[in-house]
Amino acid sequence: MKPGRLEYALLLPMLLGSVTAASASGRMTQFPGLHRAPWSSSVTSTQVIHVSGAEIQIDFAHGDLDISHNDIVQWVKTAANAVSLFYGKSPVARVRVLVLPIADEAGVLTGTTWGNVDGFPAFTRMRVGQHTTEQDLANDWTMTHELVHMALPSLSQNHHWLEEGLATYIEPIARSQAGTLSPEKVWGELLRNMPKGEPGATDQGLNQAHSWASTYWGGALFCLVADVSIREQTQNSEGLQDALRAIVAAGGPSIRSGPSPECLPRAIRPLEHRS
Repeated sequence: MKPGRLEYALLLPMLLGSVTAASASGRMTQFPGLHRAPWSSSVTSTQVIHVSGAEIQIDFAHGDLDISHNDIVQWVKTAANAVSLFYGKSPVARVRVLVLPIADEAGVLTGTTWGNVDGFPAFTRMRVGQHTTEQDLANDWTMTHELVHMALPSLSQNHHWLEEGLATYIEPIARSQAGTLSPEKVWGELLRNMPKGEPGATDQGLNQAHSWASTYWGGALFCLVADVSIREQTQNSEGLQDALRAIVAAGGPSIRSGPSPECLPRAIRPLEHRS
């Protein structure tokens, strides 16, 4: 390894040092009351798609939608493709997406992702308004954001900012790389929203700041700083995406399982041999 080359490997423990607090059982373990347990009643229909080697089961709960199920399936497929392109592969082999129609509402309302639910390494529940349009799906960022969560275990509340910060930072970049969001839109949104993550006068660091702005945009700002630092140390030849891809390629950690101390050395090793 060249002197100074890929010193950003040292950022991996910093970036993922909080992972030792993760749980294999998903977010419910760390956040009782913040996320309701996955909805498990009967479904009206199911479609299975394959994206980058991953099997994605899309279940439709009872309820009406103005758009077709095929429109929803294409929306999920587009998001899954963007996440797989960003990471170089799907972070997990099997995914369940439950679409829960919400009467008299419009747009994609909320999403939540858990690990290891009923045999699925990753399970995402999306609440979609009855009157959602195709354009709403085309403009949506939530589906991609939720699928990004597949690549990192659920963390303790003090480190929840890393989960949401990574997803917030990666989502628009992944969509842009997949060709569904322009670079100008990506950086315009980041420029407008990143200041929300700046610490307040009395803040004591991201671990102690649990506001929405600190969790999402403070975490995203951390990822931006890490990305820029990596690029500075590698003459802009590599960035945060390369580090995260190496972690996924090394087999973890991901939402499907708790971390092991060996995962970081395995992730760093492929990077050390690059010229």
